[in-house]
Order: sequence, then structure tokens, then C-alpha cells
Amino acid sequence: MRRIGVVLAGLLIAMPFIAADKKATVDVEVQVSDQSSAEDEGVEGAWVTLRNEEGKEYSDDADESGLVIVSEVPPGYYTMVVSADGFRDTKRKIEVSEENSSFSVKLPRDDQN
Repeated sequence: MRRIGVVLAGLLIAMPFIAADKKATVDVEVQVSDQSSAEDEGVEGAWVTLRNEEGKEYSDDADESGLVIVSEVPPGYYTMVVSADGFRDTKRKIEVSEENSSFSVKLPRDDQN
């Protein structure tokens, strides 16, 4: 019986270290809109790619309102590339964290200067 108590005590001591080893992730929200729209009209089907410094990519596409949710992104520094048919690609550096996970991007149309 004493042996079971020792094993359980060891597990209780180790649990915080096991849990800390798992990396937290966040869902990144990007609102993509048409730069030429007075009402900030969303760009349906826009594609957002987040590339970290090691080259790992996370991406998803926009719903009908222009909202993109890229799930399970580890905190860190990324290059965000936003593209859509009829628009120029937009690229910028971002930092993703639990406190900083929402972004907005206004895409310029291909025919705009």
C-alpha cells in the first residue's frame, strides 16, 4: 500500500511539469476587407498563410464576411500573407500571442495604384 502512495505522490509532483511541456496554441482571427469599399466589405475566399521563422505554415480561407480563423497556432513571430483573386497580395510581420491574436487587413484591388 505504501508503494501505491509513493507512486501517486510522484505523479502529483510530475503533473505540472508534464502539463507545462505542452505548448499552448491560439486561434488567430483575421478580418480581410476590400480597401476600396467604403463599408469595409469583407473579401470572401481570401487566403491567409502564417509562416513562422522555421518555415512552418498555418493557413485557412475566409468565410462570406471575410473572416479567417487559423486554428491552433503556437505563439511566436510570423510572416502573414493575405491573397485573394482580383486583389494584390499583402504581406506583413506579426506577433501571435494569447493577448494578440486578432488582425485586420485591407486588400488593394489589382487595378488600384
